[in-house]
This record gives sequence, C-alpha cells and structure tokens, in this order.
Amino acid sequence: MSTKCKEILEELAIPCNYIEGHEPVLNYEAAARVDEQYHLTGKESKCLMMKTKSGQFVLFVTYEGVRMDRKYMKNLLGEKTSVCSGEELMEVSGYAVGCASPFAYPDTMKYIVDNRIFGFEKYICSAGTPTESFEMETHYLKDIYEKLGCDVTYIDDYPEEV
Repeated sequence: MSTKCKEILEELAIPCNYIEGHEPVLNYEAAARVDEQYHLTGKESKCLMMKTKSGQFVLFVTYEGVRMDRKYMKNLLGEKTSVCSGEELMEVSGYAVGCASPFAYPDTMKYIVDNRIFGFEKYICSAGTPTESFEMETHYLKDIYEKLGCDVTYIDDYPEEV
C-alpha cells in the first residue's frame, strides 16, 4: 500500500483486506480479475482528482461507472473544474494515474463524496500504485475522514446519468 495509506489505516486501526503484488490494475477489467483472484466482493472505487479554476484541488469519491458531471461540480463548487493531468496527480499525491486512493492527500485537499457509496457493504480501493489495493467496509471511510479532519462535502443528489 502506499506508505501514507497504509500508515493511516494502521494508525486508525481500520480493518481491511490489503493486497499487494497483484497484477497491475489500470482499468476495471484488470480490477475484475484481481477481485476474482482474491475473492473481493466490494464495489470498485472511483476517485477523480480535479482542479478548480482558482487552483483548489478537489477529490471526487464515487464508484465504478459514475461519470463526472462538470455542470454539477461547477454549481456545487461555484467555479469551473477540470480533471487533473497525470502529472498533477503524481505531483500532489504521489499516486499513479488510475490509482488514486479515497484518502491520504495533502491537508488542503477538498473531498466531495457521493453518498451512494455507503449503500455498498464493502469498497475496493487503490492504494496509490497499480499493484496495491485494499478492501474495507465502506462505513469506515467516514471514520477516516473525520479522524483526519478532512474537508468533506457529502452529496446526495448526484445525477444518475451524465
């Protein structure tokens, strides 16, 4: 696991199924193979790092198959947003493209969390590299954000289809 993710999970005593050294996961097809191989049953996470026009970094935490709605984000944040480049993701978080974790970012990161994820018992997350993942009970994500003092906005009205 990325050192920061692993440290946070251990420090907060968050139970999880941590897997390292699996085949590289850079798309949902590879994720499905890893899920099957390691008997993971949770919902695949999707974490998109965005940047507002004013330069604020924002992480949208949702699940596989959900697309970012730029109009929704603009209305929520009050300014235009764009998905960060791979270079920006690496520079800000140290995470590889396609491997963003739902936590373990600089304190200035703002999080927007799609509350629909809490309808899934378990959540499968990348730990920052293509060969490291973890599965945890989804409700622990709120505990992590609270204990870390993250700036989180939980949303209930994200559009079903974009």
